[in-house]
Amino acid sequence: MSIRNVYAEGDAAEETTSPNTNLYNVIINYVFADGSIAENPYTSKIGVSGTITDKVTFPVIQGYKATLNGNDTTEYQFNLKGSELTEDFVLNVVYQPTLVNYTVIVMQQNVDNDNYNQVASVTKQALTGTVIEADQEVDVSYPGFYQLMHEKVTVAASGNTTVEVKFDRYYYLMTFDMGDGGYGVLPVY
Repeated sequence: MSIRNVYAEGDAAEETTSPNTNLYNVIINYVFADGSIAENPYTSKIGVSGTITDKVTFPVIQGYKATLNGNDTTEYQFNLKGSELTEDFVLNVVYQPTLVNYTVIVMQQNVDNDNYNQVASVTKQALTGTVIEADQEVDVSYPGFYQLMHEKVTVAASGNTTVEVKFDRYYYLMTFDMGDGGYGVLPVY
């Protein structure tokens, strides 16, 4: 970067180009833990004779908490003097997943058909982005029922993730002993 300096000496003017502008960029990057951009960065400039004493409040991102140098924080207080800088000033605010709610809807198979009825709704917590595996238990059991596998679901930052877990009834094969010479029916479930 170059700047144009004009000096007036009598009727003559001199133009010079300087590679050092004595301006430094002040940048706060807002990124997720994987390095992807969470929000547009905060940017400012400071000259050698300038100071910045502003307080910057970090953007709130649902389901994530802002960390600076590994510590949870919501803001940064600048106390920068341009005369003390030798290069651009850069801070990286990393957004880490935080606990959010998700809902487990528990469904039981009906007695008279293969449809299901909702019998419970359980609110749980997990970190944003956690995958609720297909074989993860619901921490409930019902006599006469067994839990089916469910679809993998990723917990959303919004806290509105729903996992539907179905329980099927146990079936038993019943056979009838009619004794000697009796008439019977075929085995039934």
